[in-house]
Amino acid sequence: MSHQHERYEARPFLKIRRAYLDILAAGRRRHLIHGLVEVDVTEARRRLHAHSTHTAPRLSITAFLIYCVAQAVEADRMMHAHRHGKRLILFEEVDVNSQIEADLDDQKIIQSLLVRQANGKSVAQISQEIHDAHKHVAAGEAAIGPRWRS
Repeated sequence: MSHQHERYEARPFLKIRRAYLDILAAGRRRHLIHGLVEVDVTEARRRLHAHSTHTAPRLSITAFLIYCVAQAVEADRMMHAHRHGKRLILFEEVDVNSQIEADLDDQKIIQSLLVRQANGKSVAQISQEIHDAHKHVAAGEAAIGPRWRS
C-alpha cells in the first residue's frame, strides 16, 4: 500500500471507533439525504480578481477552494485518516481531486484533476496546474496532475 515517497503516521484504531462502524453499517440500509451549501465568496473573488491583474494565468476560484480544503484537512488530519485493519493511517500530504471543464474537439468535457500535495501549494500554483490541465486536455492528453510535467 505504501509508496516510498509517501509519508504518513500510523495510529491504533480505537475500540470506540469500531462502534461507529456498526452505526455506519446500519446507516447504509437507510436513504441518504443530500444537501446544498451556500457560501458567500464575494470577498474571495474580489481578492482573487485584484491579485489576478498582476499575474498570469488568472487565479481561479476552483484553485482557491482546493487550497481551502487542503488547508482544512491539514489542520485536522483525522479528516483525512484511512483505516487499515486496526490502525489509522494519517497522511502528511493532502491530495485533492476536482473536476475541470475543458474543450476537446469543439466539445465541452469534464475531466478529473488530482492536485497532489495541495496542502503545500499556493493558490497561484494550483491555478497554474488547472491552467496546464486545460491545455493538456485540449491536446487530447489526460489531465491527471503533474505526471505530464517533465
